Amino acid sequence: MQSKHLVAGVLAAALASSVWAANRPAGYVTLCSEGKTCSVASTTNVAFGRADQFFYKQIAGSFVCSEATFGGRIGGGVNECSVPSGPVSSSSSSSGGSSSSSSSSSSSSSSSSSSSSSSSSSSSSSSSSSSSGVGSSSSSSSSSGTGSSTSSGGAVLTNIAAQGTASSSGDDSTKPAALAIDNNFSTRWASSTNVAGTWLQVSFATARSLGRVVLSESGEPSSTHEIQVLVNGAWQTVSSGTIIRANKSHDFSLVSTTAVRVYFPAVQAGKPNVTEFQVYGTAGGAEMCKAGNVLVNATVDCGGATIGTTCSGGSESQQPVITLNNATIKNVRINAAAADGIHCVAGNCRIENAVWEDVCEDAATLKDSGVSLTIVGGSANAADDKVFQHNSKNSTYYIDGFQTYGRIGKLWRSCGDCTNNGGPRNAVITNTTINGSAGMIAGANRNYGDKVTIRNLRIKGWTSGGSEICMEYKGVEKGSGKSSELGLGWGTATCDVTQADIIGF
Repeated sequence: MQSKHLVAGVLAAALASSVWAANRPAGYVTLCSEGKTCSVASTTNVAFGRADQFFYKQIAGSFVCSEATFGGRIGGGVNECSVPSGPVSSSSSSSGGSSSSSSSSSSSSSSSSSSSSSSSSSSSSSSSSSSSGVGSSSSSSSSSGTGSSTSSGGAVLTNIAAQGTASSSGDDSTKPAALAIDNNFSTRWASSTNVAGTWLQVSFATARSLGRVVLSESGEPSSTHEIQVLVNGAWQTVSSGTIIRANKSHDFSLVSTTAVRVYFPAVQAGKPNVTEFQVYGTAGGAEMCKAGNVLVNATVDCGGATIGTTCSGGSESQQPVITLNNATIKNVRINAAAADGIHCVAGNCRIENAVWEDVCEDAATLKDSGVSLTIVGGSANAADDKVFQHNSKNSTYYIDGFQTYGRIGKLWRSCGDCTNNGGPRNAVITNTTINGSAGMIAGANRNYGDKVTIRNLRIKGWTSGGSEICMEYKGVEKGSGKSSELGLGWGTATCDVTQADIIGF
């Protein structure tokens, strides 16, 4: 068993329409009830509690679902042990050994995309895509440190486009295909024509296992595009989308191929222009902890390595340094070229002992279909805006044992003006220390049902009336004005915190 991590909080989010509180966090499934012996096949973030209040602990193997194991229990009824939904192999038996049961859970999401054209054959495949706003940043990366990186389970994807050869259906004479894989957003490939069937391709000398493509474009935005891979001599569509703009990501099931292309099946608004065609394949060895990587159902220990890319001020169109998809990253140091920090885009993510030398845009963001993001230990320095950004709905941020230095604008903020904005979004902040100054600790949207729980927060030089602890906002839809402050909350449905929870030093 690994060292325990205690988080006691209220998650009235995902089941707000129910009068009953949940005995497991959102995105978790029950493993066994209190007093039984349970087991998990691999290291898992197990929750123990009831009524939307939980203790968490990283466990591998057999354990007793009890107060002794987790260091506490929630009174008022039988507690349960639960694990993140997904391919978690588990079993349970009564403490007396008189009965036993086994259980397994799995969850998956997929969308099928299919297309037909006169020049390609296609088949549907599990895929997803997302895009950020207009803008770009250089994707050059660096890493250093004496620690060695290790990985367990899942897959680690890294950008291997530069290891391939770029070609196209036709190049502009001054903007060849090679400029789309040069890791430079100031250069670009431009098509010589604007006709249906235009394509840009990256080929490899040997088969590579691919699982993600990220595109950025300039000029007139595209209207439709497809990501295709070459399988047994035929092109198969694994994902599709509309406008690309900056950092349009396409995630799909791992596929072995020697070539991948972006295919434009129709005439576009202007000649296709691609600034960067990033192709992500499985990583190994020294590539495990590298800026720009995507961790899928994996745990990566960076061993103290320092990584970074660039920093374009407060631009939210910057790419993340690391992307987590139901994954964990540990013991990593992110330098001042921190771009948009670490993104959790799906499932339950965890960041342990990460150090941000100087926050660029945000240190970390919970977005897209992320269910939870747990921050354990670590620190961040000088965040002009905020340290932790929260965009995904019906999800929870857990921040425990974290420290900040220098001046920070906010520690945590629920998105005030996201597209399709809503909630609830919840935050549980425990055992955290503000060593510098902070304009605000947490900002939550009252109208979307957000809830912030704060316990044992230490603030240097704090006195009553100092830093704003929990501000309640009115969230808005993107393009409908600005989110507005409704006032500070103490002991409210939105702000579960009292003066006794704040300690000055």
